Amino acid sequence: MFITKKITDLDSKTIPAGADVIPIIDTSDTGMGPSGSNKKITISSLKSVLVDLASTQTLTNKTLTSPKIGTAIADKDGNEIIKTPATASAVNEITITNAATGNNPSITATGDNTNIDLEIGGKGTGKLIATSGIINKIRCDLYKGDEQSIPTAGFTAILFNNSAYELYDPMDMHSVTTNTERINISIAGIYKVNASLVFVDSSTETARLLGIKCSNGKGFTARGGVDGVGRWGMSAFMIFRCAANDYIYMDAYQVSGGGTLNANGFCLSVELVGV
Repeated sequence: MFITKKITDLDSKTIPAGADVIPIIDTSDTGMGPSGSNKKITISSLKSVLVDLASTQTLTNKTLTSPKIGTAIADKDGNEIIKTPATASAVNEITITNAATGNNPSITATGDNTNIDLEIGGKGTGKLIATSGIINKIRCDLYKGDEQSIPTAGFTAILFNNSAYELYDPMDMHSVTTNTERINISIAGIYKVNASLVFVDSSTETARLLGIKCSNGKGFTARGGVDGVGRWGMSAFMIFRCAANDYIYMDAYQVSGGGTLNANGFCLSVELVGV
């Protein structure tokens, strides 16, 4: 509402709580202004709807776009939670990202520089303490514990379809129920891959191969040899540069003769070694 009463009529009056006060219009020749005396208007209860520059107030459901923090973020009692010292000409910072169901929130270094380390440390002799498990290696080790038949004249993927075969998999890179031959890559980088297998003794084999392959089309094949008791054993090592959502697997091949992979005779290991 508009209040159009004369300023002289509002001298030292209190506007009722809840009033929507827009401008006060002076309709007299006196009052506020060069020729009149200043009049005091007390607004007692409008702090629930107005923001005061000097008072302590609690704001609810307000959106602050790129606010500037002076020196610290404090709790409701005024105690410091996070200090924010200013750095002249700063171009690097951290980004805190939330996540939807099934994904992980993150704290990452971001900024103008191409490569940025992230420093985290205690004070004085204080240490960095993690209250849950720490994954210090992005790695998956699989070891097959039963035999698998390998048809002739075709590469056959090795299946790791038992949870007992997962020797090390803290990042859940492997599934024992879906696409069990795969080690899935969730973090892009350079991966070291080791694989080995042994064929059960057969007198009719002609040639047998071990393959290490990536879904990006890269791969390596090794030919095995016969040991002293007639078993074909082979191992291979490979480095892949993988993108997120690639996967790595191993397969076996024999030209003819039929054969079975030896129980407890083969494994696949994938480890992130660079970015």
